[in-house]
Amino acid sequence: MEGVTLEADATLRAGAQVTVVDDLTVNGTLLLNRTSTTTQSIYDVGLNFAAGYQTLGGTGEIQLFNAYTAGFAERYLRIRAVKNGQLTIGPDLTVRNVGGSAAVGDSSSSRPLINQGTISSETPGQMLAVRGSSIFNEGSLQVS
Repeated sequence: MEGVTLEADATLRAGAQVTVVDDLTVNGTLLLNRTSTTTQSIYDVGLNFAAGYQTLGGTGEIQLFNAYTAGFAERYLRIRAVKNGQLTIGPDLTVRNVGGSAAVGDSSSSRPLINQGTISSETPGQMLAVRGSSIFNEGSLQVS
């Protein structure tokens, strides 16, 4: 996807790996939905922002759902920069896990994460990993 504005609700289903070039604006709800209870990588769901400075913005919400709750690997369900990119989550956007564990950002050595919006962990007993080579929080990190 290149320079896309999403004005409606949408779902990325199990196995979807979407690469974003030139930012993504979400003004509805985007559900990343990993419905499998196995560890097979064919079910992983990812929103991957290509090299350079990328923004995940808008006034909407990203919901992360992972049915596999027996353990966690970063690849199962994630939003991240790739290829030495930097990801900024815009000021009016909310990213929340609504089931299971997920990751925002990437633990690679050259992929900073800037949060200007809200990142919220809302699944008891599960993890929402916030990762980056450096993390700048100018917004809100919440745990409920």
